[in-house]
Amino acid sequence: MELKDITNYASKSTIKPELNAIFVKHIEGGIVYVATDSFRLVEVTCLDESIQGLMREGFYTLPQWKLLVKATKGKKIDYAMIKMIGSSVDPLAESTYPEYQTLYKGMELVTANFTDQKYNAQYFSEFLTLIPTDKFNNFNFADLKQIKDKNNSVLIYKDETITILLMPCNN
Repeated sequence: MELKDITNYASKSTIKPELNAIFVKHIEGGIVYVATDSFRLVEVTCLDESIQGLMREGFYTLPQWKLLVKATKGKKIDYAMIKMIGSSVDPLAESTYPEYQTLYKGMELVTANFTDQKYNAQYFSEFLTLIPTDKFNNFNFADLKQIKDKNNSVLIYKDETITILLMPCNN
């Protein structure tokens, strides 16, 4: 089990506190964790049943998440640190995470066409760093898709463990 550092995807603003945190939800056999700043979103599935007992569902601050990432790096996992941070998080209260799946529900998925959209260079770079690579550190650009409807063309990478969305820049 190694948690990914997705803190760059969370909002830096505290106007909407749920966007300035990492949201964790329990699923069968593990957890799902999500971050967004409303221009981009990442959802990661961690299938490890032991993590459910260590981490509550809820919103983790960005410093808490960075400590959790550090605690799961390498061969020696710091279970005590994970449990300490995981038990200090307030359980889901009245606020809930936005229904981000509705962003792309019913939209057409097509091969990405980079000639008709502009993306923020820093956000695009961070988007690419989260995409899983093969043993030679390669990934296939054909795996990048766009979700299109009448008004939007969102860049997406999706596999069984991670979904990453990136909104185009306004012209």
